[in-house]
Amino acid sequence: MTSFEPGILDAQPLSQNLLPTVRLIGEYKGKQALFRQRSPQVLETLQQVAIIQSAESSNRLEGIVTAYDTLYWPSQGWHEGQHNLTPWWEYFLGLILKAYRDFEQRVGQVAQTPGRKRQQVLAAVARLPQQFQIADLERACPGGEPPHPEPSASSA
Repeated sequence: MTSFEPGILDAQPLSQNLLPTVRLIGEYKGKQALFRQRSPQVLETLQQVAIIQSAESSNRLEGIVTAYDTLYWPSQGWHEGQHNLTPWWEYFLGLILKAYRDFEQRVGQVAQTPGRKRQQVLAAVARLPQQFQIADLERACPGGEPPHPEPSASSA
């Protein structure tokens, strides 16, 4: 049972096929802070849905055969320290990457650049007549929080 010896994972070979998966996972991980910052309400809703779906699907057996098969082959030769974790890595990292992709699809792309709301408000103001009310601006900027005008120098 050499599998528990220090450094055993360092000696495990990683296939070149895993490198793009690891790179993509790193990119998605970097987007997590953006999701938290830009979409906290969406994340909270998704978390509640996930809890409900997790409870509902905990008794399902989908994917069990695939998981057992994936875990069976890497464990062969385990007692002799001759096992290969590559199939397990591919399966496990593939699941993580799929979860990130599914998550991003549900939340939406984080392609919005900083200042997008400001640009949206400025474009709406340019389309409005010279005299308008905040309600007009709110209607012209759907899908966002109501814009709050900055105090002018005379009201400060």
